[in-house]
Amino acid sequence: LAVRAHAALVASDPKSALELALSALAKSPKLPSAQLLAGAAHYELGSTEQAIGLLSAYLVSEPHSKIARRKLASAFSKSGQLRPAIEAMGPLVSGDSAEASDLKFAARLY
Repeated sequence: LAVRAHAALVASDPKSALELALSALAKSPKLPSAQLLAGAAHYELGSTEQAIGLLSAYLVSEPHSKIARRKLASAFSKSGQLRPAIEAMGPLVSGDSAEASDLKFAARLY
């Protein structure tokens, strides 16, 4: 189900991706890949609070995920929560390996 959810997201079908990811989570509530996919799908559908919850849960098990951190920061920003957005971006913009796009996004949050 998670593979199909990912394929649906790639195909710009977040509604189907969400249905598949939620089905996977119903079977395995802490399945990290399903948390990430459901969070991303919620974000694409405009459900930022649900996205924040799922992406935050995913980052507990996968704290180094750049994709999840970017999406979480965007969800926080979209919902007007700038401090949590900045905190989510923190690990991506500290150190020598920070990417220019992450630095630019973080700068806009300030």
